[in-house]
Order: sequence, then C-alpha cells, then structure tokens
Amino acid sequence: MTEKFLEKIDNVANNTAKYTTKGYGDYYYHILAMLMLAEFREKRAFDKILNFLTKNQDEVDDLIGILIDDSLSQVLASTFDGNIEKLEKIILNPNLHTDIRKKVFETFEILERQKKITNDEIINKIENWLNNELKNDQSFIGDAFVKYIENKKIYDKLTLAKRYKETFKVLKEEIGKYNVENKEDEIRT
Repeated sequence: MTEKFLEKIDNVANNTAKYTTKGYGDYYYHILAMLMLAEFREKRAFDKILNFLTKNQDEVDDLIGILIDDSLSQVLASTFDGNIEKLEKIILNPNLHTDIRKKVFETFEILERQKKITNDEIINKIENWLNNELKNDQSFIGDAFVKYIENKKIYDKLTLAKRYKETFKVLKEEIGKYNVENKEDEIRT
C-alpha cells in the first residue's frame, strides 16, 4: 500500500494539469496518499511532497489547497527525513505561494515540539533569513515569523529585533493584524 501511495503522489505531481479540477474533476487520492503516508510516518514521502509543492502554483493550489490550509505542516513534520535544508529551500523560494511557504515554516514549530530542532536554531534561522535571503522579500512570509515570535514570547532572544528595530517596524507595518507594538516596548527595556 505504501508503494502505491508514493507512486500516486509522483504521478499527480508529474501530471498536475491532468489532475486539476478542470482536467479531471474532483480528485483526492493524492491527498489521501499524503495523509496516510504521514500517518505511517513514511520518510520517503517527504521529498515527494516537497517536490509536489514546487510545481505550477495554480495547479498545486487546485490539487492540494485543502491540505495546505488544514494539515500541510503536520504532514511534513510526520514525514520529515531529518534534512532541514529541504524545508528552508521552500521557505526561501519567492516563486512559491506565500501560504505554502508559511505552512512549511510552521513545520518548524512542530519539529521543535518533537525535539528535532531547537528554539534557538529557529531563531537563528529567522535572523539569518531576514538579514540575507529574505531581506527584500515582498511577500508576507515575515508574518509567520512574527506569529512564531509572539507565540513563544521570545523577543528577548531575537537579537534581530533588538539590533534592527527598523526591520521589526517594517514587519509590523506589513503585518497589521499582529500587535507588535507592545513587544517593541519590551525590547527597549
């Protein structure tokens, strides 16, 4: 059964146009395959799912939009093969939908709870990304970082927020739905 599920993910990923709603109607076998492989904690599914996410973004949204919204982070964490750089590639890819990139980042939180990555490693990654690859990123991937920082109450650990208040202000302006203003006061003290 596992082999059939893995094949189905590859088949749909390699023929996305065929399986979209326009091309095939309502087709969910590949979503079932991803969910079942996550339940089995099948590591071989990890690369296949990440590969799927990099295909034509409109077709990916049509094919797994429901999975992206509901459980992509959990599926990736359950199939995680230990290579964090693969997740980073998705997060840092400006050609992918921001929602996909955010959900992939949320995988880090799950991996942290599973003790596969530490809070300090995540903080270092966020700082590195915002200082380098994502410095000029115009997407809303930064709001996932702010949400993580707020949820963890880790403003004191994030040296970026202390050293680069301008970057933090830009994030605050871009992400009006998060109340970052009080946190800036905490950082100043």
